[in-house]
Amino acid sequence: MAVGPATIEFKVVPGVRLASTACGIKGQDQQDLVLFEFTEGSVTAGIFTQSIFAAAPVVVGRSHLEKANTRYFLIKSGNSNAATGATGIADSYGCCNGCSLKCLLTTGWRPRRAS
Repeated sequence: MAVGPATIEFKVVPGVRLASTACGIKGQDQQDLVLFEFTEGSVTAGIFTQSIFAAAPVVVGRSHLEKANTRYFLIKSGNSNAATGATGIADSYGCCNGCSLKCLLTTGWRPRRAS
């Protein structure tokens, strides 16, 4: 924790928008989910753990970035979902599908596969 006066200057990053919400992962009223939106045509990449024992969201995230570029990253905190097997993978895809649907309904964006 900082002691004394502090000045933090944030820069706006053109083409990037962020939103956060409390969805109950960390507990009530704690911001635990972040959605990044990138401008159409942006090039995206991800850096993931090198562990062979990666949690379900990591496996799904890698898979998505291998197949296509994305305009949205959904990142959660407070729970790694490791060792959840097929249920964890299904839950991770469910989160992505829910995010895609919300983006479609609010912005008209549709995910596209890489050619």
